[in-house]
Parts: sequence; C-alpha cells; structure tokens
Amino acid sequence: MCSNPSIDATIRWALNLIDDDATTKHYVRGFKQQREQADRCMELFRELLVGAYLRQIGWPVRTSHNLDGQTPDWYSPSPSPAIVEVRSALPDVDTRRRLEAEANRFTWLDVDHNLVRLFQGLDEKAAKYRELVSTKGLGFVVASVLSFDSSLDREDIEPHCDQYFAGKPHLSGLLVGTSELSGYSFSFYANRLGTIPLSVPSGRLMR
Repeated sequence: MCSNPSIDATIRWALNLIDDDATTKHYVRGFKQQREQADRCMELFRELLVGAYLRQIGWPVRTSHNLDGQTPDWYSPSPSPAIVEVRSALPDVDTRRRLEAEANRFTWLDVDHNLVRLFQGLDEKAAKYRELVSTKGLGFVVASVLSFDSSLDREDIEPHCDQYFAGKPHLSGLLVGTSELSGYSFSFYANRLGTIPLSVPSGRLMR
C-alpha cells in the first residue's frame, strides 16, 4: 500500500483491529491513490494509527461518518459521542508555506517552526469543527502522531497545552502519538476548561 512491507503490515493489522468495512474501503482506496506520494501516504498512515489506538482502548471508531455534511477523521458513538481530528506534524510543502505566513498568531511559542506549524494545523482542525461539536454536544479531540523527521517529542508539546487550549472550551483534549523503536505510544492531555470532558487513557499501541 505504501511500498514499505513493515508499514503495509501495520496498515493491515490496524484495519483488522478497527474491523469496519467502510473504514477499510476508505483507507485501501486512499493508500492506492497516494501510493506514489510518500508524504501523503504517511499522513494517512498516522491518521490510521490514531484510529487503531482508539479502537484498542475500546472506542468503536469509524471514519468519514457524516455529521451534518461534515466528515471528521474519526467518530465514536461511545463511551460518549466524540470526534477526533488528526493533523500531521509535517504537512505538505504548500500547507507549510501557508502556515509559515500566518505564524505571527502564535507569539506565545518562542520555539522552532515545526512546533509552530503543528499547533497551527491543530488550530485549523479545532476551528473547522467548532460549530458542529458545540451544536451537537460532541466531545472533540485533536491528535497528531509525531514523526522522527519533525524533531518533536511529547516533552516539546506538554508545556504549551494550557496555552493552546485557552479560548477553546469546545476541545476536550489533545492526543499525541510518538514513534518508538518498538511501536507507538500515545499521551492524552485533557482540556481542564473543556465543556465536554473526555477520559482517554495514555498507553501503547500493542500489536
């Protein structure tokens, strides 16, 4: 699917874990379309990893579920109705250029550009679904799986979470995945001022 045997094996395992026909069709089609575009293929892969982790902790997630004409990356009806939107730490070149032009909005981040771009991308996701989740009373998590080439880790993000959540009561929290030699681990940072609290346990994606 992504022209990498190890990643392809993980994709098949994740789709089997999620066990939803519509989700499988969506990702198989997406990986075929993006097979020659390595960056986009990896974005889809990391998006799928988030879904696999949510399924592992017991959320019956499915992708592209239509909610008033919008299709978030992941939707789960339980343990309480919620959506999850995933943003890559290293978006495509055109997106990076646009985000860099808007970087002055994040004056509280006196750090490297990759972290600024990540929070900008998460900000776009948060804004896109604000009205939907507020109207329907949905939990809302933004997520990212950090790649080695982003030079970012959980320790870079955690100190800025409260500042990021400021003015975003519609967000329930931020889920951050990191790649390790033995797999992937996920950490959840709850928005303490969020109107719809969610409990997402931190842990490892176990194959």
